[in-house]
Amino acid sequence: GVIDTLGNWLIQPIYKNINLQKEYAVVFNPGAAMQVDYQGRIINSFVVDQIEELFFTRMTVQIIEGMPQNVEQYISTGCFAYTIGGRVGLMNAQCKRLTEALYEQIEAKSATMFVATLIGYEGQVIIDNNGNVVR
Repeated sequence: GVIDTLGNWLIQPIYKNINLQKEYAVVFNPGAAMQVDYQGRIINSFVVDQIEELFFTRMTVQIIEGMPQNVEQYISTGCFAYTIGGRVGLMNAQCKRLTEALYEQIEAKSATMFVATLIGYEGQVIIDNNGNVVR
């Protein structure tokens, strides 16, 4: 939390980490970060460290200079991996969070299938393009 010089709470002590700025603080819990003012009001409830567009690869044969060649194509999934405090989640192009940031990494296997690695590299789950874990 954050206290003023008189010992009054400006931001309650409910966060794992806090980065202080002059005008606000960024508060962190595992897989979540928010921008908070010094009256404890949330300015932005979804603060991310990084966003990366997810692509999958497909091999095709193309004729190049009269010869067939294997060519790797990078195809967008229309989804993005977002990172908060070292944890990764999945969101769509409209910025809708499809999963919370619960994973070490997310990798696209096709336009509708993603492999998410669990925290601590304790295994993987398959996620569809709606954020559902495939069972």
